[in-house]
Amino acid sequence: SLKSTKDYVVVVKHLIDNPEIKTYLETQVLVVPIDYPGQLYIRRAIVHHIKAIRSGISEQILHIVPMIGPLHVSLNSRET
Repeated sequence: SLKSTKDYVVVVKHLIDNPEIKTYLETQVLVVPIDYPGQLYIRRAIVHHIKAIRSGISEQILHIVPMIGPLHVSLNSRET
């Protein structure tokens, strides 16, 4: 269950540890369609990396771009 920035950092670390993904992220960006809490936690992890608040967050996290996907936009519009 992903409920915190720490949880998302663990998942991103597992993703980045994959050699093919690591190579891809050296030259490309990975757009991640994700809901609002996921965006918040990944963006926090990116800020922590930039400000060197938390060590252990890989440089490749800067190549991950969280964005809200069309499914989440549709679901959010139905909730209001």
